[in-house]
Amino acid sequence: MKEYEQIGLERIDILMNMCKVYPKNAKRYTYLAKKLSEKIGLPILKEYKRLICKGCGEYLVPGKNCTVRLKNKVKYITCNECKTIKRFNY
Repeated sequence: MKEYEQIGLERIDILMNMCKVYPKNAKRYTYLAKKLSEKIGLPILKEYKRLICKGCGEYLVPGKNCTVRLKNKVKYITCNECKTIKRFNY
């Protein structure tokens, strides 16, 4: 892995951790993380990608700004801002 890729992944990790600390600025941090991943050409990690709404870019916190439902071995995460639904097998 090249040096700039390693630095980029560290910065994405820092931005996603800042979403937990500063929830008012979380939308901006997720936007910056997406742009940084595009710039370095590496995808965002799977565990971070599941916490970002595809519709509005909001950082999803279960119970605060999204609802989580489990049905037929599928996990449904619904964003309360834009009503976008994400589905994952579990």
